[in-house]
Amino acid sequence: MPFFNWLAVNKNGAMSSGKIFSNSLGTAKKDISVQGLSLISIAEQAQSVKLFKRQVSLEDKVNFFAQLHQLLDSGIMLPKALFVLSNSSARTEEVVSALYLLVEKGSSFSSALKEFPKVFSTYEVQMALAGEEAGDLQRAVKSIAEALSFKFEFNSRLRALLFLPVITLAFFVLISTIIFFYIIPSFSSILTDNGVQEVGFVFKVSLWLVAFGAKKIFLIAAAFALSLFLFFKTGSGKRVRDFVAIKLPFFKQVTFYINLTYFLDSLAFMLLAGVKLDGALDVCQNSVGNIYLRKIFSRLSSLVQEGFSLEQAMVALKIFPIELLAMVGVGQESGNLALMMQRAANIYQQKSSKIISSFLNLFQPILMLLLGILVTALLFSVYMPIFDLASNIQA
Repeated sequence: MPFFNWLAVNKNGAMSSGKIFSNSLGTAKKDISVQGLSLISIAEQAQSVKLFKRQVSLEDKVNFFAQLHQLLDSGIMLPKALFVLSNSSARTEEVVSALYLLVEKGSSFSSALKEFPKVFSTYEVQMALAGEEAGDLQRAVKSIAEALSFKFEFNSRLRALLFLPVITLAFFVLISTIIFFYIIPSFSSILTDNGVQEVGFVFKVSLWLVAFGAKKIFLIAAAFALSLFLFFKTGSGKRVRDFVAIKLPFFKQVTFYINLTYFLDSLAFMLLAGVKLDGALDVCQNSVGNIYLRKIFSRLSSLVQEGFSLEQAMVALKIFPIELLAMVGVGQESGNLALMMQRAANIYQQKSSKIISSFLNLFQPILMLLLGILVTALLFSVYMPIFDLASNIQA
């Protein structure tokens, strides 16, 4: 990447140094001289071999799109805005610098984002494309920043609520491991020597685990976890994940509402920009992240092109809520379909937020209750044979 390390002196004779991103050495020298500095030396930064590249987190993307919106809103052109942001964060400088180079060479912003599928999602690419086609990239970037901010807040709340249960679960696993591999085996021989023939299921499991070996169990568990992780990175794994997301009772509703919000928001954006309905549907269907829901939403465009109204097409698919159908019908009759889509997107974003909040508020106590039940069951399983031993000794 074209990063240059430089050493310069100002008018007062003070030395200063730094790093600048530029597409050429000449441009870098010019940018430094504009700052009133006299160059002493400048050289392209050597590219080190990185075993692990920096990962762009969700928080990094929220900051990137929020700052990009602020720069575009202030009147700065996209290439210059990307150039400014390329030096704003060490975690995003590589990706943003590459975006700048692509845009500087003539690529559209959406095409540049598409070059990084592991960083930018389909929704972000499609919203950028919608903004470019509508001639309002600034608003599209703002919508992306707001959507990512909503997702980041949800993840933050989830991590905060899961912290205590996860610590408790880890402690439970640690104690269970000690009990199964060290305490129960020592008790089992004492029990059998004193006439306790039925030691119980937990004792049998403990003896089997000890015989099998702790190292083998650890390696099998690690291999299984790694295989599962790699599987969900593949296309088949993503299809399985998306299928489960639309079949489980709670996740089904949340997944549908979130994807519907993205779809309605991008559709409203394009309609407000004057894009025809069938063309807007073609683009907006790609903002739906779930593979199976995307296939269903893609049929809307076909039905509209066949002569159906949007309300009739939604009725034919039989998955859209009644209140949404009513809003679409009113929007079509009044000629304010774009405004109705925008209101509907806000409504379903609020609905999904309420459902998620309710789930998070219930999840922590339910998980703690389940852990308590597991601990109680484990204690009873261990102590019941001991009570039998006491009875045998008394007899």
